[in-house]
Amino acid sequence: MRLRPFIILCGLLITSPGHAESPMAAQVCSLLSSPKLAAVQSRMGTGEGCAWQWPNGQALSIYVHLELQSETTAGIKEVMEPYLQNPAFKRTAFPVCTGGDMVVGDFRNGKGPGGTGYTQCSGFVLTFSFQGAEAQGHLPGIAKKLAGTVLAR
Repeated sequence: MRLRPFIILCGLLITSPGHAESPMAAQVCSLLSSPKLAAVQSRMGTGEGCAWQWPNGQALSIYVHLELQSETTAGIKEVMEPYLQNPAFKRTAFPVCTGGDMVVGDFRNGKGPGGTGYTQCSGFVLTFSFQGAEAQGHLPGIAKKLAGTVLAR
């Protein structure tokens, strides 16, 4: 997979999901706030969460899936497989919760690495996508906060 399809995928994850306007989506959005970030509560499949965008084009989206967890995990694995055909992408374990997996690629495009993945936490599956080193850096901290929090419903 090349850079353009990956950026399109990240853009779809940020712009196309409907606004969630739910307590859980608001809770996810509250875990990363800064005046320079644009944050949107959103829905993706069965998940509710948040998509953030930095002024420099970096992006991060995180969704909590309480239902259809096995199906969600299978679906994200399907999304990840084509990336692994590209030598620019590498599979790596996700360090929060258990059974997490992600693919990360470095496009050397000035925006830093990009990737997508999932992890199984107690009671939910967390799916995510990111573009940029700063966005990637925030990912484990947000996942840890979600894993240690009672989720709003």
